[in-house]
Amino acid sequence: MKAKSEALGAFQTYKLRGEKESGKEIRRLKTDGGGEYISHQFQTYLRKNGISHSISPPYTPKQNGLAERANRTLMESARCMIVDADLEKGFWGFAVGTAAHIHNRLPSRSHDNKSPLEYWIGKPASLGHMRIFGSATYTLIPAEKRKKLDPRSTQCILLGYDEDAGSRVYRVYDPISKRVFSSRDVIVDEQGRKDSPTGESENLDEMEISSPDISEKETHAIISEIAPQEFLVAESRNPPDLEEFGGDTIVVRPPENFAETRGRTASTQGPRRSERQRNRSQQTNSVAGRAMYTNVEEPQTLQEALAQEDSDN
Repeated sequence: MKAKSEALGAFQTYKLRGEKESGKEIRRLKTDGGGEYISHQFQTYLRKNGISHSISPPYTPKQNGLAERANRTLMESARCMIVDADLEKGFWGFAVGTAAHIHNRLPSRSHDNKSPLEYWIGKPASLGHMRIFGSATYTLIPAEKRKKLDPRSTQCILLGYDEDAGSRVYRVYDPISKRVFSSRDVIVDEQGRKDSPTGESENLDEMEISSPDISEKETHAIISEIAPQEFLVAESRNPPDLEEFGGDTIVVRPPENFAETRGRTASTQGPRRSERQRNRSQQTNSVAGRAMYTNVEEPQTLQEALAQEDSDN
């Protein structure tokens, strides 16, 4: 209904349909004191059909608790579906209709754990056509409305079910043409719904990478892969004056203009060397170490070898 003045026509339609499907008659109607229910036309129709009308007092929704509870259940379900599907609030009418379609097929304790639809028609309701509200759909374009090389389907959004058109007929919304229509030839992609991640992007400067103890070769390979070549400053191989650090030490230092060069290709220049003053190894303090650094001329011929002072050895 677009206006409350249409309440009488909607009630007449419901009365005719319900009485024919159930084989029973409506004898009593309970409503609040809304103007659409106490109007002269509505009251006249009820008297002609012998229907008793019970009106609850003002500001006492508890007197009509069944209808109020059903209304709240449908509205809360519709709100959740609209938020989950990331749709505008203007689609609330389709969401309420879909919520009613779902709740009519849910078990109810007041009907011996049967769904309201099963209790009404006398047989279990079919659930094979149920799909997630707001899912992406691929709806077939009729051959009469497309040319030879045009696409055969268009992507739409699922807005519920068209119960008046029959079983397995879906109501979809085309965001390009801005229109809602019903179609049976629909492929529903429940995994293709629009996602709206709210998480923030990762901050690479604050990211911590931890790894277990690994060997020297594996460490060098990992550091070379993570850090650009221009970031590798120095690599010391267990020097005697750095024994307190334990094991091999690899120093990685970002360049001063890291914020400016971040995201660019790596520089073609060679690796930057460490400016730290290295201490001479302890081996050079020994006699054997000094002998290693002594410049000794080697003989080139047999005569030169025999002429050496230590030729007897």
